[in-house]
Amino acid sequence: MMPSHHDDDCSSSLGPPSPAAAMDLPDEEASCSWDTDHVVAWRDADLPTTVFVRTDRSGAFHAYPALGGPFHSLHRVQTAVDLHARGTARAQLERRSALDKLSRKERAIREFLYYPDGTTRVRTMRLVADLERDKVRRLAEALLDKHNDAEGHAYELQDVVHWQSICEGKAKWYYHLNITVRTKPAAGTETGSGDLFFAEVSRVPGDVLGYFLSCFCRVQPDGDDNEGRCHGCENNGSVDMKHPHADLYTGGHRNIRFPRGFGPSNEMQLHGSKSDPTEEADMIKAEEDRIRATFDYLDDEEYLENLRCKRRSIRLSCDNKIPSLVQFLVFLLLSLE
Repeated sequence: MMPSHHDDDCSSSLGPPSPAAAMDLPDEEASCSWDTDHVVAWRDADLPTTVFVRTDRSGAFHAYPALGGPFHSLHRVQTAVDLHARGTARAQLERRSALDKLSRKERAIREFLYYPDGTTRVRTMRLVADLERDKVRRLAEALLDKHNDAEGHAYELQDVVHWQSICEGKAKWYYHLNITVRTKPAAGTETGSGDLFFAEVSRVPGDVLGYFLSCFCRVQPDGDDNEGRCHGCENNGSVDMKHPHADLYTGGHRNIRFPRGFGPSNEMQLHGSKSDPTEEADMIKAEEDRIRATFDYLDDEEYLENLRCKRRSIRLSCDNKIPSLVQFLVFLLLSLE
């Protein structure tokens, strides 16, 4: 767990949590390595964005966005994610029935262009911006709830004011965040104004991505950010990010820029990613035309029949070779006796 300083306004960890914190799972889930100190990115090919999952002190699992729960096994988490991605059995049946009414070509185009919930798979600038903004907020909510559970706080996320993604090598990825946080109000009381916090989120590489808070500090919104220079934020345009003392966070000390080709790295780039609706429609249409051309062969009955014949020929050829192979193996075994 993340150790706390004597000052409750700031806590930090100098490295990833110990692997010894890995959770003991039932036998059927023993193959899953789950570090209970991490918030884990749960990916599904039929979802346009990531589901984040954390454990609480009792060992129960919580999903972000909320998918019900808490869940008491990874199998139940998987069931909830499946339902979120593909809908109920009835919804899946209705979707299959609608697809069955289409030609092979139109069905393939539909499945390539859209997720089951109807979201386009074409990565337009608007979609990338919306998904990244929602991803950062969900991750912040999951990490803050995990911090509350570990430290006994009752913090509630109000807003993600600034965020910056930082890359300092293949296995060194971080988020720097300024978030406004308030204490969850008791029943019947009014909510107060939020305080500004700096949070550093460290990413743990692996087959399953894990995230943990490596620094969480209260900062002054109107103070000069002169306690330490963060190249990770400064070099990428996040000049308004407020930081604590440089010794308290891990990333951002190398004087390099965020690598190109990895999408928006901060909220300013998201604001500049709002494409014109006409341009976006043209982009989707161009991708549909490209996919349609790729599947032109599905309208060519002669080509499909030749393909089926070739497959049957290969299958028959393999079937004819099997008796000869069996005879050879029997002969080989007899000769060894």
